[in-house]
Amino acid sequence: MLRWYFLMFLLFLLLSTLRSAAQVAKTDSSGVNLKEVNIVRKRQPVVIKKDTIEYDAAYYGVDSSLMVEELLKRLPNMEIGQDGSLRYENKEVYKLRVNGKDFFTGDVKEFIRRLPVGIVSKIQLIEDYGDHAAFTGIRTKSPQKMINIVTKNGINSGKFGVAGLSAGNNSKAGLDASGNYWLDDKQISLNTNLNYAKNALGVDNSSSFNTVYNDKFSDKVKITSNYRFDQRGNNSNNSSFIKTIAPSGEILNSSTAKSENKTQQHLVNSSLIYNPAEETEIRISPSLSFSDSHLNMDRVSSQTGIINQDLSSNARVANHSSSYQADFSIDHRFKKEGRSLSFQGSVQRDQGKQGSQTLNTMRDYLFPGDTGRDSVINLLINENSVENKKGFSLDFREPLSEHSSLQFNFSTELSKLSSDFKTGKIDADQKITNSDSLSNHSLVRTNTQIYSLSYNFSGEKMDFVAGVNLNRNLLENQQEKIAETRFTKVNQVYPAASFNYLFNSRNSIKFTYTGQGTSPSILQLQLNTDDSDIQNRIVGNPALKPSFNHTNELVFRNQAKNGRSFLLSVNYTIRRNMISLNKTLFTDSSGLIKQQTSYVNLNGSYSVAPYYSYTIPLKLAGLPVRIAVNGQVAYNNLVTLTDGQINRNKVLTISQSVSGNIDAQQFNVQAAAMLTNTSNQFAMLPDQNLNIRTFQFNLSGALTFGQYKAIANALKRINSGYTNMLAGNPLIINLSLERKLFSNKKGTIGLQISDLLNQNNNAMRSFAGNSTIDEKSVIVTRYFIFSLHYSLNKFAKK
Repeated sequence: MLRWYFLMFLLFLLLSTLRSAAQVAKTDSSGVNLKEVNIVRKRQPVVIKKDTIEYDAAYYGVDSSLMVEELLKRLPNMEIGQDGSLRYENKEVYKLRVNGKDFFTGDVKEFIRRLPVGIVSKIQLIEDYGDHAAFTGIRTKSPQKMINIVTKNGINSGKFGVAGLSAGNNSKAGLDASGNYWLDDKQISLNTNLNYAKNALGVDNSSSFNTVYNDKFSDKVKITSNYRFDQRGNNSNNSSFIKTIAPSGEILNSSTAKSENKTQQHLVNSSLIYNPAEETEIRISPSLSFSDSHLNMDRVSSQTGIINQDLSSNARVANHSSSYQADFSIDHRFKKEGRSLSFQGSVQRDQGKQGSQTLNTMRDYLFPGDTGRDSVINLLINENSVENKKGFSLDFREPLSEHSSLQFNFSTELSKLSSDFKTGKIDADQKITNSDSLSNHSLVRTNTQIYSLSYNFSGEKMDFVAGVNLNRNLLENQQEKIAETRFTKVNQVYPAASFNYLFNSRNSIKFTYTGQGTSPSILQLQLNTDDSDIQNRIVGNPALKPSFNHTNELVFRNQAKNGRSFLLSVNYTIRRNMISLNKTLFTDSSGLIKQQTSYVNLNGSYSVAPYYSYTIPLKLAGLPVRIAVNGQVAYNNLVTLTDGQINRNKVLTISQSVSGNIDAQQFNVQAAAMLTNTSNQFAMLPDQNLNIRTFQFNLSGALTFGQYKAIANALKRINSGYTNMLAGNPLIINLSLERKLFSNKKGTIGLQISDLLNQNNNAMRSFAGNSTIDEKSVIVTRYFIFSLHYSLNKFAKK
């Protein structure tokens, strides 16, 4: 730990020296007298601050009638998913605000598609440490990316929304309507949508309803409230190929499955914010949620290699869960500048019920060419769990000078989790016999305490934190099958360290160390046999310890005067006591070989992931052009246990992409090419290197002519390396044509063609212990849709 402080001290000393030298240079009055020069300051499109990157919206020349999403596409280091999800500097953007204030639900996906570019003055990407940190200045959590929209001329009110109908082939029909009333702190909204389609796989449908009421009743009282309902039903076909290695050989499993899934969820949350005085803030935030899901799945699989087995199974799973939570906090700023106190408390109750029935019909072969033996296993599994949590934290900051302070933090969380796992076997006469050997009752208590003491420095250009943390974790585990109660105590001492230096408004560097502990789950702890997957039974390990991750991140940003942008980040994580898979093979009483998965704490796992992005603005025939090059190298060294032997799985993923776009008043064009190569090598099979490679090419464009707008998008993927699974090389083409209606141009009528060639599928590779898993899912996405929409956007300053 001392080396961290030594490195941080050297950085502090070096940059302090550079800063002093710069100040001396500024105050040196000797030299040559110069003539007076008039300087015309050119607009700077990007300004880098210590915790904020700010973009001038006008610089990018996006049509004011378009939505904010179109502006964000032009910003460097920004990625927008097809569903509207936002990633900035390779990290998720979790929240949206307007003029620094909460904005309805803060949902990024929703509001970047609802707010027009015409009201935007600046876009800010902020390192957000939470509301308590914003009020007290005490930072105890790792920051998250947040987007803040600064409006033109102080616009802080408006009415905006949309209503639409759609219909298409495969009985597809949709309705969506939303209305939002915004008067600064007073915000009211109603949103709903319904979708239905019937295709070769079955019926797909979804519906949602959301309402928000936020208001500030006085200078002292503010409330926020939100209710949301979501329902979805979908059908899909999935195929997978799993290659599992062991000291005695390989197991190859090929399977196909057809599933029908239905889910629904209710969510209610609210907050009361009370400021009895300017220096004090009290928050009370209750929330509750309910969810239900139902799954029907038919699966056929074939295993070869060490284990030879054919399996046909039908599974029906029903799940119900509920959660109740209440948070309470008091934040106070004392008269002495910089002295502050924060107290936070929380209580939570989670309850879950799951029932499943699985009918397995198997044919096992002792050796290749064997005629095989048939067996039928019909299992009924019920699992009930209740978890109660309560905790509180106390944070205090004492200023030492204008720019420095000492900070003390203490937090504790108590958890009590009770779980009943019951397994029954159903015979041919549908009689249920309880199986005690496959059932268990567990009671797990955890107590996590964190003590932290740190020195904080915050200057004009530099922020610096150095301190020490103590993480105390007590785990008490009672199992019905074990006569004694197991106690596990783990103490972890680790540094608190961060460094942020702003060279100027165009260059910055930041280093952050983060330590985080994780307790094992009830599934990993409870000592019972879970046979819900008959080809891979799961047994918990009550002797597990909590794991701990040490993460270091270094980020360098450069924004040139000519608009060029460069970002370099490196993330390095070491995992101690990582909860890893422990896979074994055993022979049952009939002489058949079976797989079993358990869990074990292992050291030696780590990952490193450098990432870079370089953006170049150009002019081509007088038109603005942006070229972006970015890439990432992710290396993971994963340690697992296989039949008592340590197995190291080295996974290397290299991603490289080049993209460019041309923007004009009547048209825009975007093109991108990306190569992703993933290789993994098991230490047990050093001669085998399993590689997959994907080339992806995108070409899209939009053309506006009069009242019409045409949009085309084409995506081509070329896959190679997937084992025994036809990933294919899909070409996905989407087309649309729309026309403005009415004199105010608020209405649109359109035709949309989705996945014209009906080739969409999702192929991916993942790893679990000593297994490599290739999966492909297929859903019907080809639709021809007619739509009619009317939108309302009216904004002003109040």
